[in-house]
Amino acid sequence: MLKRSRRLAALCLGAVLSLQATLAAADPLEDTRNLYFTTLSQTIGEILANPKFLAILAAQSKQSEDWTEADILALDKRWRDGDKSLIDPILANPLSKRMAELVATSNGLISEIIVMDQKGCNVAVSSQTTDYWQGDEAKWQKTFGAKTDAVHVARVDFDQSTRSFSQQFSRALTIEGRQIGAITLGFDIRYHPPAKPPG
Repeated sequence: MLKRSRRLAALCLGAVLSLQATLAAADPLEDTRNLYFTTLSQTIGEILANPKFLAILAAQSKQSEDWTEADILALDKRWRDGDKSLIDPILANPLSKRMAELVATSNGLISEIIVMDQKGCNVAVSSQTTDYWQGDEAKWQKTFGAKTDAVHVARVDFDQSTRSFSQQFSRALTIEGRQIGAITLGFDIRYHPPAKPPG
């Protein structure tokens, strides 16, 4: 009887461990997180490999170099008030257009992309954001502002710009060891990857 109980206990334990291993291997959340990190990395790679995009970043950083916080807050107010003379040139630049294309072709994965300069101001946006200055938010403070190359992962939140629940992944833009700005990708949590074909 004792041997039978031990055998049964061993079989049950083996079944539980096998089930845990199966669940861990098929964790859809882990797959989604990996997709987020990969997409962020690919987007950064495309920006840093394109001289035209780097020139847009450099021009913006040179322009904002001497801006005080008061200057930036004044620009932020103009943006929030819908000043087209500030908003339209950013939406129309080639980097913004490429970011908008990435969002449009992501099959619902990406809800928005924001590229920021060394002051945390918008350089390029996939669509109009609610504000111009990101420098007072974690997406910039925890990346470029913290002088780290680590990815900052925000909690899931409702994004007013895209009217969707999303999770933002942000990272500094670094080239040849020098940080030149930061980027945020917002991922729509409603996204589900296409089902894999059987077999």
